[in-house]
Amino acid sequence: MRPHSARALGTGLRRSRPAEDAVLSAAPRMRPGTVVGCCVSLLVAGILLARGFVGVLPSRPVYVALGGVLAATALLGLVIDHVSVRVRPDRPDQILVGELERSRRHGHALTLVTIACTHDVGLEVVTRLRTTDRAWRARGVLVVMLVETARPGAVEFLARLGGLVTREDVRVASFPTDAVTVDGLFDALARPHQEPADADDAGVRLAEADPDPEVAELAEVEPAPVARRRLARG
Repeated sequence: MRPHSARALGTGLRRSRPAEDAVLSAAPRMRPGTVVGCCVSLLVAGILLARGFVGVLPSRPVYVALGGVLAATALLGLVIDHVSVRVRPDRPDQILVGELERSRRHGHALTLVTIACTHDVGLEVVTRLRTTDRAWRARGVLVVMLVETARPGAVEFLARLGGLVTREDVRVASFPTDAVTVDGLFDALARPHQEPADADDAGVRLAEADPDPEVAELAEVEPAPVARRRLARG
């Protein structure tokens, strides 16, 4: 992964910048003003449609057309996704160690993705996550934790980001394919690149998938203080 200057990591941030180690997640949000506006629009649309369908006025088609457009717009405003970024009170090491232990206990995959990007782009990436996923900044990059997601699922997620990120700025490592501990996953992210055939189609660059020796041993997850020191390096 190529080095990135401080300027490239978001000195021109236009939105409120979370703390460097803040845990972020996507959260659905519907503003009260949006709900009120859509309800008023539906009421007006109902009146227009009633005028259009009742009576013999020559302008009935106009009322019907206006009422239909207004009703469709209001309904679209109610059903469209409204997503914001939520700052959670958790610590990255606690989230990661806890989720890794849960994945081990239930036999689920877990994938870490690192993206070197500006803070603005990082916040946009967070809005594309599921509400169960988490993200935070460490060592100058955005770390995304995709729960219950194997490597192919991570590749699909990155493909959906489109032009937000470039392949040179993305690394991927999965549990238990690449490692079974927090340190092992970050070591996998630091290994030399080896691009699988599907990486070019998805427009991303993946971490080398050679299994770490610790995978065969299924070592226990290291305690939180060890993971905390790991995340604080850089």
